[in-house]
Amino acid sequence: MEMNEIALRIEAFDAANGGGVGMYEDKGAYHLYLFATQAPIACLKPTGTGDEVRIAYWSHRRKWEDIDDMGGCVLPLDQALRTRFKSLSCVAVACGSAGDHSNGGDESPCC
Repeated sequence: MEMNEIALRIEAFDAANGGGVGMYEDKGAYHLYLFATQAPIACLKPTGTGDEVRIAYWSHRRKWEDIDDMGGCVLPLDQALRTRFKSLSCVAVACGSAGDHSNGGDESPCC
């Protein structure tokens, strides 16, 4: 999937969900943040396989980190966006940082 197509899909998803999210591309990854506070939401890095992206969160260490300790969370772009927009405060503990991807029946394996 081309980088421009990913950016357009992220922008369309944001617009369809009320807006308020900014995005910039850096080193092949898309960084999402809240316009109002400039708070980082997620870093989505395409894997090169279809529309799959690896999701990272902004950690207390002031850097992007994988959601879990088992190699990160890779999802199709639309599912990754639903996951991150659903809970802007989602952190590694809520996403199973110990490798536990149980989520109480939600469709997403991470959050």
